[in-house]
Amino acid sequence: MKIIKVLKQVGLMTKENRSPEFALKVAKEYWANCAKTHGDTSSEAFEFYYKNILKIMEPTADDIILDAGCGGGELTYLFHKDGFNAKGFDSSEHLISMAKAKFGCDLFYVDDLVNMTDKKGGFTKIFLNNCFFYVHPKYYNTVLKNLYDITYDNGAVYLFDDPDYSKRNRWYKRYFPNVLSFFLPIYDPYMAGFWVKTKYLKKIALDVGFSKVLKNDSWAYYRSHHVLFKEEDV
Repeated sequence: MKIIKVLKQVGLMTKENRSPEFALKVAKEYWANCAKTHGDTSSEAFEFYYKNILKIMEPTADDIILDAGCGGGELTYLFHKDGFNAKGFDSSEHLISMAKAKFGCDLFYVDDLVNMTDKKGGFTKIFLNNCFFYVHPKYYNTVLKNLYDITYDNGAVYLFDDPDYSKRNRWYKRYFPNVLSFFLPIYDPYMAGFWVKTKYLKKIALDVGFSKVLKNDSWAYYRSHHVLFKEEDV
């Protein structure tokens, strides 16, 4: 009982933090609030992400690329600047307004990973950078099915920088050495983020139609990348 009391005090066992609806709301508002209160993330950080994403995705001139959960649009724009056919969407109208004002209206639109409205456009490569872990596990099936539907055959979905459940002890040891919170599914209650379990993710991805799921180490020591392949006639 004492451990439970401590965990409640640090915000890791409240009903709200485990609620899918609460997580969806926080995921939609978190980065918009950061943009309003803290300003832009450094351009160096996005250049770092972009450089490493290019190495993994290896895009070509024939690719149609989607930055799903694009935030302020920095990565979408870097692809566009380098001549790639790229679009970006985010559920935050505020962030999309910022992206359009900064980088151009034609590159961005408002949509939602869970309640996706635009399923007409097909993409060969879709990526979510530092984004998928905001999805409550309850919505995995819906989100992955939505992504599957808008991915062309022989295309792929890249889930970059997922906090990896199998590596969670590395993170808690560094930041919360005296809290036994690694037993819980919450990655960060303030951000309503969740540790991603590869086994669970893979099962659902295969169930909705993806042919293969690969896991690679991330540039962060406690995170991993997951690549979902949609192969034709499998």
